[in-house]
Amino acid sequence: MESIWKVIEDQTLGSWRKYCIAIDKQEESEAIIQTHLSELSALGQTGMERLNQLVCYCGYDNSRAAETLALTGKYQLLQVLTDNNVPFRPELDDERLILLQQLDDAQRKLLDYARQWNQTLEPTGGERTFGRRLWSGAKVHIEEGPLAYRDNGSRVWITLPAPFAAHASRLYMGIWDAAAELTDFRNKYEYIGRPAEAVGALINSSQPLLDKSLYECLLGGAYDVLYRWQYRLMSEIKLTHPQHETGDLFSARPLMF
Repeated sequence: MESIWKVIEDQTLGSWRKYCIAIDKQEESEAIIQTHLSELSALGQTGMERLNQLVCYCGYDNSRAAETLALTGKYQLLQVLTDNNVPFRPELDDERLILLQQLDDAQRKLLDYARQWNQTLEPTGGERTFGRRLWSGAKVHIEEGPLAYRDNGSRVWITLPAPFAAHASRLYMGIWDAAAELTDFRNKYEYIGRPAEAVGALINSSQPLLDKSLYECLLGGAYDVLYRWQYRLMSEIKLTHPQHETGDLFSARPLMF
């Protein structure tokens, strides 16, 4: 069986290597990759840690985690090419580069929150005090009471017994904070709503409600949205050559829900 790390490397570098062969830049490209291999952390120890976090905290299987990690690797490759002014790199505007950096930061911050909650059931340091107030924002409302999920097509109400309602509210605050620089009045409904839909599916499945299953739904749903935003940006990057054209140089397959 092929190693999962070989699969991730092939998905990360495969299209770029084919492109460089087509434009007769293979040796130059490989020299750049080897020189800056430590900056492609998705292919090393850091990548292994992120894959394990996605599996342990977000409910991903290895295949799904590998797909997201390969896209992170492609972003890191793009950053290396840009930072080193490689002549045959894709030209990107500063705004897109900033957005890609913010997405990567948000993913790492979300997984760091996930690690903390896995250990303590609440974030360490700087925790916000809720009192009796539970999460209500982006048309998602958490209530305390008998287990229920309501969606009227415009707003969602998630009713959870104690202490799950308070735990879910703290999780939502961390999810919101992780992507605070990225969310606006338009995309916040997708970012907050997708995890709520995942919790709704869990409730409607009649499976026992557990801390881990609730956390996986919320954190995994939020990470899915960040991945999709990253995918949309990366899929817009095209490179063409008279003998070679690729439409999937820096994108990946979108996660299917």
